[in-house]
Amino acid sequence: MVDILERQAQMQKEYYQRLYEKNEEMREFRHDYHHHTAYLLEQMEVQHYDKAYQYLCHLDAASEKVIGQQFIYSGNSVIDAVIYSILSKKENQEIVLQYEGKLKAHINIEDIDLCSAVSNILENAVEACRECKDKRIVMHAAVHNENLIIQISNTYKEKQIDNSKTSKSDSEFHGYGIKSVMRIIRKYDGSINCFEGDGMYHVMIQFNEKAKK
Repeated sequence: MVDILERQAQMQKEYYQRLYEKNEEMREFRHDYHHHTAYLLEQMEVQHYDKAYQYLCHLDAASEKVIGQQFIYSGNSVIDAVIYSILSKKENQEIVLQYEGKLKAHINIEDIDLCSAVSNILENAVEACRECKDKRIVMHAAVHNENLIIQISNTYKEKQIDNSKTSKSDSEFHGYGIKSVMRIIRKYDGSINCFEGDGMYHVMIQFNEKAKK
């Protein structure tokens, strides 16, 4: 329990530190922007189009560096911190994440449980697709009728599971962190569904926000 709390605290510390740094970079870029546009206009007026083009390319590269990396996905700080912490690792930077869905800043699931469940499943997905040429993860999150639903899908190299049943039994879900994930699912009277389709391996978890035990 202490290890999980420490891990969550470290994830969120790194996430908020990077958000602060990104905000400072954006402020600096906005401050200098009018200088850039003034220089471009000056070069255009004297018909130095090559210089203007080269400067514009440099400016575009600089702006991409500032705004290129995404930090806010779901709008929930715990989930966003988990995503950033895992995908920002050097060995995971080739993985493409497609995220869909917005959540409330506060969800009626304890932060430690949300962090543990999402991080375990996402780490499994990352480990699997890291071995593929097509390194891709698709993540959906939504709240429907007071149920938090999260689905994480990843490309994979070999067949991992051969069932499509929704169950609370440990035998239906495999991988690192199984006991922790299943404990959290039972705590919130939830369910887990593991299946294959469209060339991806899917794990969908559901928590009842009002069923905390």
